[in-house]
Amino acid sequence: MTIPLSLVSAQGSIRVRVALIAFVLLVALVLGVAFRAAQIKGDVEKLSEYSDDLRSLSSADALTGDVDDVDAIIAMLQEVQSQVHGIHSELAFIRLAEPLIGWIPLIGSDLRVASSIGERALADVDAAVELALAGRVLLDFGDLISGTTQDLHAAYASGRTPASLEIVSAHIAAADEFLQRAEEIGQSRKITPPDFVAQYVQILDEQEPRLREIIDWTSALIVVGEQLGPLLDSTVSLLNLASAGGINGLATQDEVAALLDELAAQGGLIREPAKMVRLSAPADLKDTALGKRVTALVSALESIEQFAQGARTGLAAAEPILNFVSESNIRLLSDGAEIREMIGLLEAARPELESSANQIARATRDISRTLDSSSSGVAAELIELARDVSGALQIAATLPIIADELLGLSGPRTHLVLGQTSDELRASGGFVSGIWLVTFDGGALVSSEYVDVVEVDDISRLGLYPRPPQPLEDHMAASVWLMRDVGWEPDFPSTAAIARRLLFLGQQREVDAVIALTPQAFIKVADALGGISSAVGLLSADELLPILEVGTDERGREFMDVLFQGLIDTVNGPNTSHRALDLASAFSAALDQKNIMVNMSGQAAQDAVTANGWAGHLSNPNLSPERDRLTPVDSNIGWSKVDRNIERSMEYSISLVEAGRPVARVRLEYQNHSGPGASNCDEQKMDRGIAYHLLKNACYWNFARIFVSPDARLISSDALPLPEHSVQSETGFKAVGEDTFEMGFVAGVAYFGGLKTVPANESATIEFTYDLPATVVDWSESGARYVLELQAQAGTVGRATRISVNLPDGYEYASSNFAPSLTLAGKVEFGFNLITDTVLELELTKVGTSG
Repeated sequence: MTIPLSLVSAQGSIRVRVALIAFVLLVALVLGVAFRAAQIKGDVEKLSEYSDDLRSLSSADALTGDVDDVDAIIAMLQEVQSQVHGIHSELAFIRLAEPLIGWIPLIGSDLRVASSIGERALADVDAAVELALAGRVLLDFGDLISGTTQDLHAAYASGRTPASLEIVSAHIAAADEFLQRAEEIGQSRKITPPDFVAQYVQILDEQEPRLREIIDWTSALIVVGEQLGPLLDSTVSLLNLASAGGINGLATQDEVAALLDELAAQGGLIREPAKMVRLSAPADLKDTALGKRVTALVSALESIEQFAQGARTGLAAAEPILNFVSESNIRLLSDGAEIREMIGLLEAARPELESSANQIARATRDISRTLDSSSSGVAAELIELARDVSGALQIAATLPIIADELLGLSGPRTHLVLGQTSDELRASGGFVSGIWLVTFDGGALVSSEYVDVVEVDDISRLGLYPRPPQPLEDHMAASVWLMRDVGWEPDFPSTAAIARRLLFLGQQREVDAVIALTPQAFIKVADALGGISSAVGLLSADELLPILEVGTDERGREFMDVLFQGLIDTVNGPNTSHRALDLASAFSAALDQKNIMVNMSGQAAQDAVTANGWAGHLSNPNLSPERDRLTPVDSNIGWSKVDRNIERSMEYSISLVEAGRPVARVRLEYQNHSGPGASNCDEQKMDRGIAYHLLKNACYWNFARIFVSPDARLISSDALPLPEHSVQSETGFKAVGEDTFEMGFVAGVAYFGGLKTVPANESATIEFTYDLPATVVDWSESGARYVLELQAQAGTVGRATRISVNLPDGYEYASSNFAPSLTLAGKVEFGFNLITDTVLELELTKVGTSG
């Protein structure tokens, strides 16, 4: 067949035209893509401009701050979201043309990566917005768990909190879906990104894992939140009973047993989800307000089963005793026969009581690992209830061991009670303004004799009295050691020994025990029993200190006896036995805070007192010497009663050095809040008048000391110049301006100290720097362990304390028995109110070491 030449020519022309058109289109495509590539590069650069926003806004910032802060974050995120949506739309051309442009040299692969970056960025920012919206709702939940348990329960009962959690859950589900899309894109595009998008890819690679952590943590929190409602029902019912009837309200009721069983069951269900929330908390969320509140809550939830089981066992063991006390309506200080029977019942129940107290104490310690001084709300209420129950059970378990020595079951026992005025603070609690000699026989109080402290000492025999401690002699010109100053040193066993000696010298009396009381002990009892009896009626806990001031003005030091007899009458009242557990809890708290300290003659009884931490030792014999130690001690040497106006704080910073001596710095700060008319610092011993308000509002003359670890070596100390008209300058012992710094030992424990004055409405600081033996840190192949023993001073209402540990190079924080208030690379800090003896345990690991 012959093809006409004209046809061949036509077909060739068509092919040429098609080829020409294709070539033109190709050139246009290349030119268009090149033009768009320049625009796309600009788009990606715009994305990079938002990198700082995304770096912060896709982190924990979306779940922190107050409502206004989070609203601002949401607005910023939504602005970023709008911009990213616009850029994503502009990149649509690349997504459509991707099959055609992938082969283009130099720019084809770059354009494909740019397209995926746009999609990934959009998914990430959408996830961040959803997370921020969830955070906005979670703020309300965070506020609730930092409030009262009753308020949180009401929010659940009304449906408010469950509805909020549903909203959070919806936002988190959406955030998770968006983030999964971004993660899929990131995993599917593993080629090395071109330079012009590399910065943004790095940002996304960094932020997506952080988003994932927060989303997973919030999802776990929602599970806990959904399970919290039933547990709150039992908790609030339990707290209501405790509020209405004190701890005794938890004692004999079948309803309480059922509530504790239900609480233990609910605690068992929520324990693992709560643990998951605590362990999965993102690092940059832990130190935020919400993070701390949630951690406190879930830590309490982890331990609530253990607490409920311990309380159930302990209260069941105590029930026969409490029923006996209630039914017999015994008077706790006068019905000796019944007291002896009660002690027998306590002895039979002692193993269960002690075991239960220890179980609750362990639960309390577990919670304390994740609480700092700012913790409040539900967790704080639960831990307070746990401590009350544990303390009461511990008193009940210990009483049979000390009952004979304390209550004279086998014969009369006479005790010296030291009434300490903590407004005139001394090292072991305060200036002694009065003493009592109380005698028990057969379990009953048979006599209580008050002696004014001035009349205790026999001035005709002063030649036989011991010489006072050197600082007391130097700073207060004391020539002999009298009973009023018996509390000068902080080691109470030593104080008790000298008090026995002085009592025998002055009164030719011997005693079986020495007990120290501060006014705070009266307040604890009044709070537990609803008040203390007096001639003017029942005095509430809030009224005691004002009444003490007025009574002292009117009747002098002997007014302390009015309160003491009121305390005895109240404890021995006809209805007090119904609050026996509450009374035991109050005494336990007073003993733990050193508002009561005890020294007994019988070894077994004293061993029990020491084991419970009630002996007031300067150096705790129950603790290993291979640890750091710090005890701040103040002594009012100004003949005033200003200490109630003194706000105390302390900073302790220690730099750990591997195979070397750690360096420590202690900074003590004092704020004198004395009111109008306060006396000045012109003279140490001056006539301030006799009215209590004049003695209370004054310059603070303080002999401050810190008791430290053995072999500590001073590096430097603030100058502590001797003021004009001080006792030392007036007696010629030192010249005005001479440094009063001194070092010495008490009960074998070293101290650094000196004199510091704090004028009214002013503050003052003292700083000491020293190094410590290397043995205070236990080094191992994988890490190190540092233990710090902190002892509180008797008579104080606490000391705001901050501990800062600087870590050696190559080590990082691993764990501690208290929640850090701050963790940074190379540094960890702890903050709390030092009101009871505290042991801080810190574990470090070498960087890169697992386990």
